[in-house]
Amino acid sequence: MDSTDTRLTSQQLLLASDVWAPLHRLHRFGSTVSPRGQVVRELENFSYTFMPWARYSAFTARKFKVDYLKREFQWYLGGNNDDDRIDKYAKTWADIRARGPVNSNYGQYLFRDKQLMYVIDQLKADPDSRRASAVILQPRHLRLDSADTPCTYSMNFRIRDGSLKCSVHMRSQDAIFGMGNDLPTFSFIQEIVAVALGVELGTLHMSVDSFHVYERHFKMLESIVLGGCQSFEPVETPRMTLCDTSVMLNWDKWQDDAPVGSAFPFISWLKELSL
Repeated sequence: MDSTDTRLTSQQLLLASDVWAPLHRLHRFGSTVSPRGQVVRELENFSYTFMPWARYSAFTARKFKVDYLKREFQWYLGGNNDDDRIDKYAKTWADIRARGPVNSNYGQYLFRDKQLMYVIDQLKADPDSRRASAVILQPRHLRLDSADTPCTYSMNFRIRDGSLKCSVHMRSQDAIFGMGNDLPTFSFIQEIVAVALGVELGTLHMSVDSFHVYERHFKMLESIVLGGCQSFEPVETPRMTLCDTSVMLNWDKWQDDAPVGSAFPFISWLKELSL
């Protein structure tokens, strides 16, 4: 394809349509409610499934920030809710921290608490297992006086038909900035497990109690929907190697000294920007 040709390939269009479809459904069928006094358009009990590698909500109107994603995923790998370096890159985290504890560093539960290692060990012992689950939302989160209650209940991983399938269960998901960062994060986590097990990446299924868009983003959602898949801006991510996953599963031992180079293509991409 010529460097000036902005047309998407058929594969890029398929990936874009996977991400565009739930946004279109929300725009068309969402109902208006006002939890905590904030007007949102919402779909209840909403489920959607992404094909492998459909992971970026990178539409022109959304202004997807890959640089921020790289830093946030490094923050997750560190698994420390008290690590405030992320605050420099997203005012949301600084505002939350000013009002109470941060609870939504998912790496705290998946990496630091070694739940992903349990998932991998469980599937190595029994490839047909239904017990390979990681839990994020805890009862204590619901009782805390905090501005930050994790939106995700749990993740479940299954090997079926030779590929690793993942199901994510959420109480709440913002369709604009929430899904935009959740989708690649969950897909990266799924890829870590798949590579560690030596199986293909399968589908990613998400079930959300409240899939919604805030009133301040109604026009942005409309622009994404009207722009269609041709407004999608492809993001290229290196595929993970076993060397990548071995380091990421033990990130607490490496942190800022994580190795880069040809054996670590994903970590090299991730660390193009430091946290």
